[in-house]
Amino acid sequence: MVLRSCSLVAFLCTPALAQNVLVVANTGPGAVQTAVDAAVEGDTLLIQPGSYAACVVANKGLVLQADPAGSVVLDKLQITGLALGKRVFVKGVALTHVGMVSDLTNAPYLVQGCAGSVRFQDVTVSMPAPNFQAGLVLSGSTDVALSRCVLTGPSSIQTWGGTFATGIPQPGLVLNTSRVALDHVAITGGDGHLAFYVPNWPTPLFDGAEAGADACRLDAASVLFAHGCTFQGGDGGNGTNASCDTAGTILIPVNGTPGANAGNGLSVAAGGSATELACTFTPGNAGTGGAASSCGGLPSAAGLPGLPIAGASASIVDAPLALDTPTHVRAGQPIQLTVHGTPGDLVLLANSAQTRWVFDPLYEGVFLFGASARRTVLGTIPASGTLTYVLSTTLLPPGVLATHRVLQLVARHPSGQLELGGAAYVTILDPSF
Repeated sequence: MVLRSCSLVAFLCTPALAQNVLVVANTGPGAVQTAVDAAVEGDTLLIQPGSYAACVVANKGLVLQADPAGSVVLDKLQITGLALGKRVFVKGVALTHVGMVSDLTNAPYLVQGCAGSVRFQDVTVSMPAPNFQAGLVLSGSTDVALSRCVLTGPSSIQTWGGTFATGIPQPGLVLNTSRVALDHVAITGGDGHLAFYVPNWPTPLFDGAEAGADACRLDAASVLFAHGCTFQGGDGGNGTNASCDTAGTILIPVNGTPGANAGNGLSVAAGGSATELACTFTPGNAGTGGAASSCGGLPSAAGLPGLPIAGASASIVDAPLALDTPTHVRAGQPIQLTVHGTPGDLVLLANSAQTRWVFDPLYEGVFLFGASARRTVLGTIPASGTLTYVLSTTLLPPGVLATHRVLQLVARHPSGQLELGGAAYVTILDPSF
């Protein structure tokens, strides 16, 4: 079913939301950081296709928008010290680190010390092996939300022909004294390396199998709400089979080594708070133990299986409600919304220029739009489970180069139960950009 709205200029194109727009051309790896330094509070950085180096946003409210979405790679992004009332939006960007990070205290992808709102949409985070840092680290940040993102932690690997192992399997997402709302986010923990035994070194060399990482880990002071997400723990490495060393003509049995433990789907420290709705939690596979050898080397045990959720959590029983939108459009272009939900539900769209983070169990979710949001009835979800709705936009008022909207679905079930659903963050640009 496709529905079309009347013109929404009144609330999509408000002059009070005027921003400068800085077009970031791929003139060199440091171009994004140069633009961040030059930008003022509220500016939009429209980043052209390419791969860029490190970017640090320190207490400055900005929009980082890839144009087109998915065409920009950032090697490092750290958002730090964002004060209450400020906002950072990161949209359509691939955060893919190049090289190994051995510094355990300096995560390449970090949101740290932020009281202001930090929002990621259509962002992929990938830490290739080998590495020692998680995919995304949230530390001391209490107003974070991710929508339609993919977070992958690094695995550990063997190098030098299997005679050396490096890296530590890490989660895709780590929370330390932080609060996050996840909407249709896929999170994967890294796999552990296989055990290996090298008898022909000056002295025998052995390294045991490495355990798989949890997909997501939160500490005792963190809060997580997840809606329609998937959590996949990392696999434990396999042990080595028993073997037969030689000392002259004598065979010396070498016992097999154990497999490593699997990672959990989600790990919640005592005191932490995790609530989920329609999520899937899958532990990794435990590593197999080594088999016996013909000369008497003994077999060894497999690793321990992981848990879907390790620690306390709460579940809300309901079906997911998803929202697909573009990350940005030019003024005058329509905004197509695609809603996936339960047939028969009445769906409203809340839209606001402001953000908030308020969990409400009566609404089965987190309010991410401002309290003064307008609401538009999109219609009833048909039997197909998919409802398409088109918002109209017109040209922006003179002097307005960009506006930004926070959109979130609210469904009313036939029973009367309300459900907060998917959120999106749409930038409307002057067509001259």
